[in-house]
Amino acid sequence: MQCQKCNYVRTEKDANPDWQCPSCHRAYAKIKNYKHPWNFYIPNSIPSGTRLFNLIASLILFIYGARGIYVNDLYIPGKRGPGMHLHDGAAFIMYAAFVCACIVMLSVVIDHYDKRDNEHKYQAIGRFFEYSGWGLFAIALITAVARGA
Repeated sequence: MQCQKCNYVRTEKDANPDWQCPSCHRAYAKIKNYKHPWNFYIPNSIPSGTRLFNLIASLILFIYGARGIYVNDLYIPGKRGPGMHLHDGAAFIMYAAFVCACIVMLSVVIDHYDKRDNEHKYQAIGRFFEYSGWGLFAIALITAVARGA
């Protein structure tokens, strides 16, 4: 038997009673559900509204970008102006930025269902694709402006 508190494995040579750990002298019954503070883990719980929004938004963004690539006219609306129509290489680069955004949103959803202690990996993936997406977004805009000039 292995003690759940000190991880000592009982041997036949140990003289303590069967109910007691020879190393830490605790009763096995009292430490049955013992967890060290550093072993205690609660997985992420993302609200269902956030998960649903991320799924729908990533699906819409993916389809919108694919349609723009298909017709070779990816429209990027402007906040205070008419927006931009991207074509050819600029449209492909912008679509890659869209795919990065989809990956960031879907990583949040996947992290909710992954109950292992690896949130740091999902956060690193999210940061990588977030920075990559913004970089691709800027490159696409620069490419479009350079081709239009």
